[in-house]
Amino acid sequence: MTGWINKLLSRIRSGRSGHGQNGHNPICLETIENAIGRDNQKVRAPAPAGHPRIIHYIGQLGPGGAERQLCYTAAGLHGRGYDVTVLTTSRPSGELGYYLPYLKEHGVPAHSARSAPLEKLITRKNTLPGIDFDVLQAVPANLFDQVAALVNELLTIEPGILHCWLDHSNIIGGLAGFITGVPGIFLGCRNMNPTNFPFYEPWLDPWYKTLMKSSRVVMLNNSRAGAEDYARWLGASPSTFHVIYNGLDFGTLRVPPKNEVRTFRTSIGAHDKPLIGGIFRIGPEKRPFDFLSVIDRVQERIGTVRAVIAGTGILENEVGKFIRSHGLEDTVKLLGVRSDIYTVIRACDLILHTSENDGNPNALMEAQYLGVPVVATRAGGTPEILSDGVSALLHPVGDIEGLASSAVSILSDRTKAAHLAEAGHRLMKEKFSLDRMIDDMIQLYSGVIR
Repeated sequence: MTGWINKLLSRIRSGRSGHGQNGHNPICLETIENAIGRDNQKVRAPAPAGHPRIIHYIGQLGPGGAERQLCYTAAGLHGRGYDVTVLTTSRPSGELGYYLPYLKEHGVPAHSARSAPLEKLITRKNTLPGIDFDVLQAVPANLFDQVAALVNELLTIEPGILHCWLDHSNIIGGLAGFITGVPGIFLGCRNMNPTNFPFYEPWLDPWYKTLMKSSRVVMLNNSRAGAEDYARWLGASPSTFHVIYNGLDFGTLRVPPKNEVRTFRTSIGAHDKPLIGGIFRIGPEKRPFDFLSVIDRVQERIGTVRAVIAGTGILENEVGKFIRSHGLEDTVKLLGVRSDIYTVIRACDLILHTSENDGNPNALMEAQYLGVPVVATRAGGTPEILSDGVSALLHPVGDIEGLASSAVSILSDRTKAAHLAEAGHRLMKEKFSLDRMIDDMIQLYSGVIR
C-alpha cells in the first residue's frame, strides 16, 4: 500500500508542476470532461428523506454584496431547519471575516476549508465510488491546494448540496464537488460576467464550460441581465441559468433613529443642506468620476450641496485627486467602509448610482426600503429591482446631464421625493423579502435533489 501511495503522490505532484499556473492544459480539461461524461450516464440513487446538508462556499466573508447575500441565505435556511455550514477559502478574520458575527448570531458555523495531507486523501479513495482519482490529479496547479482542502471538508461533512458563490469559488467548488460526488453543485454567478472587470482571468472560461457539462451542476445568477451576459460569454442558452433575486433581511435592516441621522448630517456639514449619497466600491465599473461630475453639476444649479461616498476600492486615490482638482473638498466626503451604513443611507436626501455593471445592488435595495429616493443608471440588473418613474429615476450609463437633472428635480420637490420613497419601500416589502429568496432557493434545491 505504501508503494502505491508514494507512486500516486509522485504522479499528482509531477502533474501539478507540469500543469502551469493558468489551468489551460487540454489534458487536464479532457480528463475531467471524460469523467463528467461517464458520471452523467449513471443512474442516481434516490435521495434520502429529510433536508439535505448544505455547504455554502466563498473566498472570504468581507463586506461585499455577495458575501452579505450568502450570509442571509445561510441564516435563512438554518432558520428553516436545514443543516448549513459556511466554508471559505481564506481564514475569516479581520476584514475578511466582516460577516462572521452575523453567522454566529444566527447559529451558522463558519470556517476556512482545512487542508489534509495528500496521503490522507488518497487513502480515502474508496469514498469516491466510480470516480477515477485521476480527476484530482488533473486539477491545475493554480487551484490544486484549494480544491484539495475543500475535498477534505466535503468528505467529512458529506453534503447533499454545495452552493458556491463568485467565479473563483465556483471553479474550485465545482471541481471539489464533482470529485466527491456531491449530488447538487450550485455555481452562483453574481453581477455581469468576469470579462467586464479588472480581476478577469482567462482560465475561467474553459473550466466553466467543462463544469457546466455535468448533470450535477446548476447555474445561478441574481439578475436576468447577468444570466444573459454569462450565457453570451460561455456560449450557452440563458435558460441554462436560474435567476434568484437578492433578498433583504428586514429583521436586521434597522431604521436608524432621527437623532443618529441628525448627528451624522451635522458631522459632515450637511445639517441644513441637501445630501447625496453614493454607496459603492470605488472601482472602474462603478464609474465614480461620473458620480463626481453629477455632483458638480447639481451644485452649479442649486447652490450648496453635500455628498458622501461610502466604500473603498482601487480608484480611491484617483477619486481624491479629482475632488481636490475640481474644488470639491468641502462638498464630497469619502467615508470608507462604515459600520453604520443604514444611518448614512437614511441621512441622504437621495442615493446616486452611476455604475456601468451591476447585478442586484444591495445599496439601492436598502435605500428603497429605508425610504430614500434613487437616481441610477440602467446598468445590468439595476432596472430589475427599481421601477423607473415610480420608485426611482433611471438614465443610460454615462448620461451625466440626465442624472444631474433628475437629482435636482428630487432635491427641489419634496412631494416628488416622498412619492418615490414610498413606492420604493412598498416594492422592496412586496417583492424582495428574505423569505421570498429562501423560498425560491429551497424550491430549486428540492428540484435538484429529487
